[in-house]
Amino acid sequence: MKKKAILIHIGYHKTATTWLQQLVFENQDYGFKRYLNKQEIKNRIVAPHPLSFDAAELRSYYDQLDDDEYISVISSERLSGHPHSGGYDAKEICHRLYETFPEAKILIAIREQQSAIISNYLQYVQFGGVCKFKDYIQPTKIGYSNIPLFSFEHFSYLELIKEYIELFGKDKVLVLPYEQFRSEPGAYIAQIMNFTGAPAIKELPYKQNVNHRISSLSTGYLRQLNKVFTKSTLNPSALDAKPLMKVFIRASKLIDSLIPKSIHKFFDTLLTKELEPELADRYQASNKELAALIGQDLKQYGYCHPEEPKAT
Repeated sequence: MKKKAILIHIGYHKTATTWLQQLVFENQDYGFKRYLNKQEIKNRIVAPHPLSFDAAELRSYYDQLDDDEYISVISSERLSGHPHSGGYDAKEICHRLYETFPEAKILIAIREQQSAIISNYLQYVQFGGVCKFKDYIQPTKIGYSNIPLFSFEHFSYLELIKEYIELFGKDKVLVLPYEQFRSEPGAYIAQIMNFTGAPAIKELPYKQNVNHRISSLSTGYLRQLNKVFTKSTLNPSALDAKPLMKVFIRASKLIDSLIPKSIHKFFDTLLTKELEPELADRYQASNKELAALIGQDLKQYGYCHPEEPKAT
């Protein structure tokens, strides 16, 4: 039997990537088999210096693993760049993937920018970040740095998607809005199955949350704890006490579940108000062009167009 095409799922971050990986792409009953774990993707695709990346060596390694007839899946949101470093290497990774897997099909999930930026900030704090929200989204106002930091350009999806289409071909790139997964999960998954040639799935645990986030309320005190207990690239001077921080994070999520939704909504609104002046009409023109390019009605999911400002 002729081997089926490789599916490369690049994220973006905070678009139900973990849910897809655990409940669909790692389930051979659905016709998929996932190759290259998170560390292998980092070490073999993302991390190598541009002058030392070896596509032939990577392909040889992959071909030794891929010896069956399942649909082969390589899935990691890191392949779309990283939100905390502004997606500075997203184009480089795109070209590495094409050089190594030119026959692959590409799955890209996007998310309305305001929601995506806030969700990524909450993840940043959960992973050890110490910046307030306004400092996180405005790193250039702190002072000049040659280290990649947050950039609004990372969330202007159009240019990266055009790059994938130019290299792989439009018929081999599927772009889906995360909001459709939230509102019509069956239709969302059906498009992926049709795109890959996998058999239809009748039922999935769509309401199962496999990656609970911290709340906007929790970020205030977790940031302070991170300054002391979470040593990382985001905070290299802190103590290396990640196991202790995991206890604090679990406790914060438990406390979050006991706090009324109205209080959580209030703190969510505070982040939204800080972000709105920065967004304004920043993504409106590119969202309109993107909607036409991928054949998706993004307006219905809150992606605003120039002539139709987002409702408040």
